[in-house]
Amino acid sequence: MLSLSQPFKYTSLSRASDNSDDAFEEEGFADKPMRMAPSPRRSFLRRHAAKLAVGLLLLLTLAAIAALTRAGHLTIRWKASRLPFNQCGSTPAEARARGCRFEMHNFAWVPAACYDEELGAEWDSHLDWTFSRTANDSSDTDAAFVAACRAGEVREAWVPWYQHMAHCSLIMKKYMRSVMFDRPMDNWTADWHHGQHCNNMMPRYDVDPWFFNSLLHLKFPTCDYSWRDAKADPKTHGVMPTWHGHQ
Repeated sequence: MLSLSQPFKYTSLSRASDNSDDAFEEEGFADKPMRMAPSPRRSFLRRHAAKLAVGLLLLLTLAAIAALTRAGHLTIRWKASRLPFNQCGSTPAEARARGCRFEMHNFAWVPAACYDEELGAEWDSHLDWTFSRTANDSSDTDAAFVAACRAGEVREAWVPWYQHMAHCSLIMKKYMRSVMFDRPMDNWTADWHHGQHCNNMMPRYDVDPWFFNSLLHLKFPTCDYSWRDAKADPKTHGVMPTWHGHQ
């Protein structure tokens, strides 16, 4: 049996020509330590050491902020968000030029950031909302006037009580959605007195729902995050009497 008692060594191949490119030298191959490729794990750590350090520092910073907040030593406040337009002007044409949307249920032109797509679609899908030029007169209307009201082109219009209460229901839903989703809010939706008005009017079951007793005024409210910092004043935010009139 063939036995190899000594390490095998490569020797230089003889030159086949004078061209050095044809020489393939492996002399001393077995005697020289091979330079191995770096470990994938070490290579990854070497390449991403800076990123890992920054990530660790960020986690430690967040943990410190959370601890201080729980201990009551730190208060985090929202920063007011700047909007490209926080008000829609004073005319429908000006509002359209600013990219504003008409909220039919609120009878208001609002910046796009304060327009709730889902609630707007819900209200606009009902085709039986009606409007009149005169109080207590359901006959003083026509298709052209109703279309102009739905498009936000009318300065004021009378609506029946049930439509007024439907508006109150939707405006409170809009308030809740704006808070829950952290959205900007128009100052009519955020207004304490208007909310109190709606809360007090909705239980009024003694009012004829078909009576045209509610006057709408075209509005151009502001749109921002001021609702976050609004603080209740007991002198001006007290509970209103159940019946205090309506707008």
